[in-house]
Amino acid sequence: MGKKVLYLEYEAYEELAEKTIDEIIKLSRKSWKLESVKALHRLGKLEVGDIAVAIDIRSEHRDEAYKASRFIIDSIKHKAPIWKKEYFDDGTSQWARCSSRYKESVAS
Repeated sequence: MGKKVLYLEYEAYEELAEKTIDEIIKLSRKSWKLESVKALHRLGKLEVGDIAVAIDIRSEHRDEAYKASRFIIDSIKHKAPIWKKEYFDDGTSQWARCSSRYKESVAS
């Protein structure tokens, strides 16, 4: 049986994370006809179930908005230097699997 997660903490190399998210938004605008797009990833302590990422997209067609949103969330998860640490009910904690290639250089 797995451990229960009590809460999460997100950390980031903020300047690079903002730049990366801006680049992801620019790519989404090139791929889909979007009227507006914004994305935000929260940092710090979050309770289980709190919203970590918010994406606001306006598009003439719903399908474009859905596809762009999926692209943005997946790209942030895999490219932005943002890391999640899980805190468990047994007093332990661990970094969740990080996809960003920037983790080692920032953590060193």
